[in-house]
Amino acid sequence: DLAWALHPDWIPSAAGDKIAGHLDYDEAIRAWEASSAMQVDRAALKWWALFTCVKCAAIFTTGGAKFLRAHSSDLTYATISWVAIHTQERYMIDLMGVQK
Repeated sequence: DLAWALHPDWIPSAAGDKIAGHLDYDEAIRAWEASSAMQVDRAALKWWALFTCVKCAAIFTTGGAKFLRAHSSDLTYATISWVAIHTQERYMIDLMGVQK
């Protein structure tokens, strides 16, 4: 899933704009196009990028609920849901072009 691979969470802060620390956004798309022999529909990719943020928020919310319901005592579930959901919301707002 190209949108998942291009998700901003996979860009470590030390890597600048490099996805997984290796390729910038356009380089990654060109690499995918070259290896798949398909062309990326940029409008469709933008929709899938937004959906990926929704999917991440759902995953993090589920993890938080798992901790809150005492199905796990792993603090990772609590902290990631507390910290990362706001990040997903910011990504969604940016993708939709909403003014800051």
